[in-house]
Amino acid sequence: MGKVTFRNIVYKQDKLSVKEILEKTSFFSEDEVDMALSLFDEYFEKGEKSGYNFIFILVDDKVVGYTCYGHIEATVSSYDLYWIAIDPKVQNLGLGHKLLEETEQVAVSRGAKNLYVETSSTEKYNPTRQFYQHNGFFLEAVLKGYYREDDDKCIYVKTLTKD
Repeated sequence: MGKVTFRNIVYKQDKLSVKEILEKTSFFSEDEVDMALSLFDEYFEKGEKSGYNFIFILVDDKVVGYTCYGHIEATVSSYDLYWIAIDPKVQNLGLGHKLLEETEQVAVSRGAKNLYVETSSTEKYNPTRQFYQHNGFFLEAVLKGYYREDDDKCIYVKTLTKD
């Protein structure tokens, strides 16, 4: 693997890179990909006021993953992790963990104390749930039948500390 760097400046071409990554994972429906990309549109329209922040992980200056996170309105120090995705070509190399750590550090520097993430309860998302648990998240709540009859919403939380 080449040189790994992070970037939190968002460029217009990042939207295309993220689209390619999300489609390559084959985890997300077309509607979910469109939803993720709409956050870029809102960011470019409103900037920081959109409530969406992005961090990109690059290998040899090529975007191979990203997170989208933001402060939860009407809370003092709670943040949502809206999206995290890594190109399947470089998955299982620890890049998702590094990206999550970077996101947590930046969120803490912005005042975050708790980071929330949600995902599906279906079998397909078992690796996702394991990833969150392996990285210190705890299952806080399950909303039965949230997405569809046999697909619950699992809400995880991690308490962040300054190290």
